[in-house]
Amino acid sequence: MSLKGYITYKISNLLLHGNYMSHNVDLTVKDQIATITLQRPYKRNALNIQLVSELKAIFEKLRVDKGIKASVLRADGSVFCAGADLHELKLKGAAPWHENLEHAKQLVEML
Repeated sequence: MSLKGYITYKISNLLLHGNYMSHNVDLTVKDQIATITLQRPYKRNALNIQLVSELKAIFEKLRVDKGIKASVLRADGSVFCAGADLHELKLKGAAPWHENLEHAKQLVEML
C-alpha cells in the first residue's frame, strides 16, 4: 500500500472514532466540528511531503463527511506555517523532475 493509501486508510478508520493523530497533524471531531492542528512547531509547521499527504487525505475525507459542519485549521507553536520545508526541498533537489512535479501537484490539490 502506498503512503497516500496508508494515510487515507488510517484517517478513514480513525475518523469513525472521532480523532486522528500523527507526528505531523492532529485531527479531532467534536460536535460536528473538525479541528485540524499542524504538529510541527519545531519546524515552524513547514509543509513536508508527509504533512501534505496527511492534510490532503483529511480534507478529502472531511469534504464528503455529511456529519461535519465546520472545519478549523490551526497550528501548535508560535508560527502558523512557514511554507515549504526548505530542508526537504534541498534534499528533493536531487530527485528526478517528474518526482518533484508529482509532489508539487499534491500540494496544489491539497490547497
